[in-house]
Amino acid sequence: MSQPKSLSECLASVDTPAGRQRLQTVLANRPYPHFFAVPGNPDLVERLDSDGARTVGRFVNRQFLASSSNSRSD
Repeated sequence: MSQPKSLSECLASVDTPAGRQRLQTVLANRPYPHFFAVPGNPDLVERLDSDGARTVGRFVNRQFLASSSNSRSD
């Protein structure tokens, strides 16, 4: 049986390509919906539903509300 990695070894691998890939894998396997930041607009988030539908909106009192224009301004 192999020795477990030390905490410093685990933390050192976080900011590496392998560490970022591990994080991406964990986040992608979380239950839907997924939320992402909208580039260029810190007030908005984009919701990704399990069917692939994307909705831009914001959180108000911990509830997601779709924006009226519902378009991304890239």
